[in-house]
Order: sequence, then structure tokens, then C-alpha cells
Amino acid sequence: MIEEIKLRLKSLGYEANESDDDLIKMFIAKEEEYIKNFCNINQIPNGLKYNLIERVCGKFLLNMKNTGKLNDLFELDGVKSVSLGDTSVSFDSVSMEKKIDKLISSMIDSGKEELICYRKVKW
Repeated sequence: MIEEIKLRLKSLGYEANESDDDLIKMFIAKEEEYIKNFCNINQIPNGLKYNLIERVCGKFLLNMKNTGKLNDLFELDGVKSVSLGDTSVSFDSVSMEKKIDKLISSMIDSGKEELICYRKVKW
């Protein structure tokens, strides 16, 4: 599973290495427990495997962003406007940081509908 998570992170522009393995393992365990508790099940079904991967990647990227390690990878403070003489040009009002936040948020909340499909009633 770690290799699949690393592949997903690579597709997003983050090259995970061996030093990230422990953190990835921690997020795998945490998200597995969340899914098991939410669905009231004992094992993660195959149908939720990719939801788990997406959620782990989202949590991992959020952690990296909050610790300042994504700043080197993504230019979070982009240029908003340029002025030259009496001419001024303004760029997209949505900053790169807001786009990254939106991506991470969608990854963390990924698959809520699928989780509900696997949910069991707790007596």
C-alpha cells in the first residue's frame, strides 16, 4: 500500500522517499481506524482501498503543508499583480495556496458516499 501512496503523491508532484515511510504508515493506520469506526466493520473492504489511499495522501499533504515542507515544492505565495508605470495587470484572484487547500480538502473528504455504502448498523 505504501508504494501505491507514493505513486499517488508523485502524480501530485511530491516525491516521497524512505524518510516519509513512518509518517505514511501512521496515516494509513489512522485512516484505517477512521473507516472501520465510521462503517462499523473489522476490515477494510477492497472497494474502499482507493478511498483509503486518497485520504492518506490528503492527510499527508496537509501535514507537509502545515509543517512548511510544501513551500519548496509549490510556490504558495504567487504574484497577484504587476505594475509598470501607469499600467497595472492583476492575475487570478485564487492563490496557489487556496488551490492546494482545496485539493487537500477534497482528498481528505474523498469517498464519503462509498463509505456510507459499506456502513453497517451498530446494535
